Amino acid sequence: PMYFLLSNFSFLEIWYSSNIAPKMLQVFLATDRSISYGSCITQLLFLITLGTAECFILAIMAYNRYLAICNPLRYPSLMNNRVCVRLAICSWVGAFVVNVPPLVSLCKLPFCGPNEINHLFCDAPPLLKLSCRDPLEAETVNFIVATSIIVSSFLLIEVSYILIIMTILKIPSDPGCWKAF
Repeated sequence: PMYFLLSNFSFLEIWYSSNIAPKMLQVFLATDRSISYGSCITQLLFLITLGTAECFILAIMAYNRYLAICNPLRYPSLMNNRVCVRLAICSWVGAFVVNVPPLVSLCKLPFCGPNEINHLFCDAPPLLKLSCRDPLEAETVNFIVATSIIVSSFLLIEVSYILIIMTILKIPSDPGCWKAF
């Protein structure tokens, strides 16, 4: 399971870099340094989906380590290949589904003038600046979703590692405890 999760994480990181790098190279090498609206929305969809999937997969990896260290005898039955694949699929699908509301609220905004963004890659703040009306609703939805993703992932990782440390500190022998660290 650990290698499956690591391969998912590596695949995700390759796509995360590949999402931004081609447009950045084009901006550096070409005279036209703008991004069209359609390209921006597409790049933003991939950027936020991959970023969210990264948070989810890191939380799953922390949970995997917790099970392996705190429940070593039950680990094979708790984290088998089927469970691991389901968790990975849920993280990928969940990352897409969770980011639909912020993207929809961003796409509903009316934009004035040329729909081109003079940035290396597309992110929500430059897109919000192009809006003709107050983007408070889109900013609020974006903030709530981003904060909930980051905080929930961080808490799951934090709790997993606190439980791991508590389990290690319960090891009766000093050499056994220090081997774990």
